[in-house]
Amino acid sequence: MGKKMNRWMIGAMAVVLGSATAAVAVPTRLVTQLNQPMSLQGMSGGTVASDCGNISAQPSQQLQLTDEFAETSGYLRFVVEGAGDLTLLIEGPAGRFCVLSDLAMSKGPEAVGYWLPGTYNIYVGDRGAQSYPYNLSIWSE
Repeated sequence: MGKKMNRWMIGAMAVVLGSATAAVAVPTRLVTQLNQPMSLQGMSGGTVASDCGNISAQPSQQLQLTDEFAETSGYLRFVVEGAGDLTLLIEGPAGRFCVLSDLAMSKGPEAVGYWLPGTYNIYVGDRGAQSYPYNLSIWSE
């Protein structure tokens, strides 16, 4: 029997401009294997105060995992790097997870684990209510 492939898609949510009915969507990228880290950029923070810092009203990134990632590839790791007091909020089928920066170690938020199939909304926030460029790396171990 052949090896089961993990399939996931990353894309941005559609953004509605003003009162217009048209939406602008970023193309979704389909990845069948994750042989090296995937790197995504954006701006941290936002106007919504949450228990995981200030976040944007829409997810910073969205991940669609179609197979249970742990079955064939082990853990999936999310690491955020950038200035400020970054937070990482992941909402998905298994619940809601908030990870804070470790300022004492000068380390950004990091989430590692097994991930169930489904849609994950990923927010990169800031506890200082600021906004900075960030880099989100995702890879398997």
